[in-house]
Amino acid sequence: MRCQGSQEKLKKFVAAVNSYAGVTHNYRRSHEYNVWFTFIASDEETLKKSISEIRDNTGVTDIISMRNVPELDLCPVVKSKIFITGI
Repeated sequence: MRCQGSQEKLKKFVAAVNSYAGVTHNYRRSHEYNVWFTFIASDEETLKKSISEIRDNTGVTDIISMRNVPELDLCPVVKSKIFITGI
């Protein structure tokens, strides 16, 4: 598992992500990008704003949307997207 920061940074990031009602899954993986989470938002603007807030509040800027990976685009109606980051 790649861990670019301290356990404290990881805990801060996880707490920030989990504070959003739209987060349905948030888990660590044994992968270069070791935190994966799904986020449901009512519209694209809300989704972008929330991810921007997470970046600003945690200092973790390498958050990647998996929305352009067709097999991972869960449900366009619900607007659920998978995001990954390496901490």
